[in-house]
Amino acid sequence: MSTLSEQETTINYNREDKDMDVWTADRTVMTKLDRLCETAPENYKCIDTAYDRDGNFISKQYKVADKSLLTFRQRKVKVSMSEEQKQANAERLRAWQAQKG
Repeated sequence: MSTLSEQETTINYNREDKDMDVWTADRTVMTKLDRLCETAPENYKCIDTAYDRDGNFISKQYKVADKSLLTFRQRKVKVSMSEEQKQANAERLRAWQAQKG
């Protein structure tokens, strides 16, 4: 397992191509991209998984079909919810988790 500072992500694209490559050793980013590979396979595909000499998992590389899916934001948006909204969201999440299995 790598340290947090070693868990980096590199995004490569050029102006002429429509797609981009994402290489990551960050487990959080992998989880997000793996989920996108499942839910949007037309746009996201895992193209390589790397292991060290001992067979330990190191990183993954993904192909993203459209580089316009990468966005840069002006600022973080803070979402404020009432206690009722928070409770409704929690109930929806519990129902979804129960349905999932």
